[in-house]
Formats: sequence, C-alpha cells, structure tokens
Amino acid sequence: MSVDLQATMPVAFSVAALVSTTRDVLTELLGGCSVPAIVVRTDRRWDRGRLVDPGRVLIPAEQETAVVGADLVGADYARSGPDYRLVVGDEDDGASLHASEYPAYPEFDEPARTVLWCTPDRTCVGVTVGAAVTLAAAIRGGGQIEECQLRLFPVVDPRAAMQALRLPDAEAGFVDQCVRFVRAIDTLNGWPSAVDAASWSEARPN
Repeated sequence: MSVDLQATMPVAFSVAALVSTTRDVLTELLGGCSVPAIVVRTDRRWDRGRLVDPGRVLIPAEQETAVVGADLVGADYARSGPDYRLVVGDEDDGASLHASEYPAYPEFDEPARTVLWCTPDRTCVGVTVGAAVTLAAAIRGGGQIEECQLRLFPVVDPRAAMQALRLPDAEAGFVDQCVRFVRAIDTLNGWPSAVDAASWSEARPN
C-alpha cells in the first residue's frame, strides 16, 4: 500500500517552479541546510507492481514547459496527469507525484478541485522530500494541505505548517538533517526506520 501526502492546487504551475520551491522549502525545513541537486524523472513504466523502466531525466528546458496539473487523461470523475519523480542526492531518494482533477458534486456541496498526490519513499530522506514537495505544491498552487495518512502536518496552511515543522538549525548534513526532521514529528512514532535508499534496500528481503 502506498503512503500518500496530498495538497489542493487551484492554480497549475511548471515542474521547474515546483523544483525551485521544493528546494526553498527543504532549506527552510532543515534549518538552512544545503540541499543537494534535485533531479526529475518521468516516463517510468511499471508491470504488475514492479518498476521495469526508470524513465528519463527531465532536462531544465522541459521542466520549464511541463505543467503540473495539465495533460490530464482518464475518466471524467478522476482525470490524472503524468507521473513525475523528484530525486534528491546520490542515493535515489525522493518522492513520486501526479496531479488529479475531480469534478464538482453540487449535491454534496463539493467544488471541482485539482489535487497533487505525493508518494514519498519509505525512508527519512523520502518522507522529508515528500513533505517539501507537498508544501511546495500547496504554496505554488494557492491551495492547502489535505494529507490524511501520515498526520505529518499540524495545520492545513502550507506556510504555517512549514514554520511549525522547521528545524531550528543546520547542525548536520542533508541526510542527517532529514533524520532529525522526521524523528522530531511525534505522530510518526519512529517511522520510517530506514534512513535513505541504501539502508532501505539492505533492510528489505532478497
């Protein structure tokens, strides 16, 4: 089962804007820590739950023209856009995301809305990146936080949530700061146990 974070995004924005804001949010959350390069991958392919093609790197020029919240396909009740993966650092840690559009349901007093779904890797680095991506999407899209699985965010306003969660200083490197960030959130109760992609792979059965 995937673990998802989500944010509403009334306004669409470019992948480049999401990457830039994600970097700013990560820097803020981690107390001013230097953030490694962020790589965006797309066109990944899955077969029966297994990744069979890691896709390709989206170059900066493509990031400028690719729009999160555009190119939606599927049934009218839930059209979805392309899948993107943001990777931070050298260990392939990060989070996957896509936007989905839902129609209005007047009988339930529910307006039409576009939601960004973000699935972080089950590592401390992945959860931190996922939190930053979700906050960045809400900020860029003029929306709010709507995650309901991890209970990661204390409030729905993204800027207020960022201030509530941020570390007070940058006393360590990026990976260690991600561990500090995740361990400081009581609702996670020590989850996830894996620090980064390397330790996650070692912990999984062959």
